[in-house]
Amino acid sequence: MRTSNSSRKSTAPSRRSAAPPANLLLLFLLLPNLLLLLALMQISTTSKPSCSCACACASCGAPAPAPVQYDFPIVPLCTPRRVRPRVPLMVFGYALSIDDILAYGERNGLIDDSGLLNLIFVIERKICAKMPDGKRFISNVRKSAEVLATCFVIASNRNSRHLKGVNDRELIKLMQEILGTESLPQWYEVCPI
Repeated sequence: MRTSNSSRKSTAPSRRSAAPPANLLLLFLLLPNLLLLLALMQISTTSKPSCSCACACASCGAPAPAPVQYDFPIVPLCTPRRVRPRVPLMVFGYALSIDDILAYGERNGLIDDSGLLNLIFVIERKICAKMPDGKRFISNVRKSAEVLATCFVIASNRNSRHLKGVNDRELIKLMQEILGTESLPQWYEVCPI
């Protein structure tokens, strides 16, 4: 019986060799934080700061950069339907009613006798074809309580990346040239159909 017990002990793996010591694991997890803390302590103890940034940090004392000035109103990011208070999905752009789209078609010689619905579709596609790649977005919006319109979108409040498009001056100027207008884009609430 003794020989079987001793053989069992020798074939079973030892638990100590399988897992690293807890202190070593803790040190491994805290090492980046410790190095950062040491670097910060070294910066705060130096007599002359050597910061080359353009911020208003305590080490360099440089003035803060001017905040970005928005010329257009910024709306908050949209929220999911279940979140209250709800911020609806909105788009920033040029909304054209059916009459505006047909007037654009007349000015540019796109009117024919193919039918109203087909004509509106063709004119919308012609306008989108003149827009830059990656910026060809249209949405259905309400221009007023009873007027449904097609909006050629410059920005939206879907996420922060889309919201940055509000200051895309080049796209705004291009849309003004395409549509033949001097007016500025506006915010519209998206209208599901």
